[in-house]
Amino acid sequence: MHNDENSLMAFTAFFFNTSWRLIYIGTTVLNIVFSLAQLLLVERINQKMGIPDVVFALGDNTFASFVMALQYMPTCIMFVVLCPEGSEGTTYALLTTISNLAGTVASDFGSWMTGIWDVSNETLEAGDFQGVFNLTVLTSFLQIAPIVLVFLLPATKEEQKALRDEGETSWWGGMNLFLVVVASFLFTVGLNVYLLL
Repeated sequence: MHNDENSLMAFTAFFFNTSWRLIYIGTTVLNIVFSLAQLLLVERINQKMGIPDVVFALGDNTFASFVMALQYMPTCIMFVVLCPEGSEGTTYALLTTISNLAGTVASDFGSWMTGIWDVSNETLEAGDFQGVFNLTVLTSFLQIAPIVLVFLLPATKEEQKALRDEGETSWWGGMNLFLVVVASFLFTVGLNVYLLL
């Protein structure tokens, strides 16, 4: 069964009434743990435990994907609550666009960070994995950064509905979203053009 379906069933069964902030913090911490687990692969500890590289990597990736899908569920609910009647398609398109752009920017940012330490094929073939180790630690702990903004999230669907029913809008909030989307798009296009030249 696909991870999205598993995460939906797990969210519905165990986390539907849990604070969205708690879900986000918990899944972020779990994702950091799975990300740091890659160090076991880098240091070959998995083989000492009798776990082949492919099995370890696939299992680690599967659990990490499940956790990320679980983290995405409150976002979907939040957008459904925000969605004005008759604008479901537009809201879904906006959510999908922002999500896909965020994934692309994250991937491009990760590619850009490979220049911090030497992780070239030649270095890895020579048996020097220190750059991969350092980069894995750095990227794992960078995932903590968004937690400082978790207070901006409504805690529950009920709190989200109450905010919606107040009818208050924020020009600055909309402008910030617009600027982040434009800056993200320009960053990923600019970086890809730079890497092609």
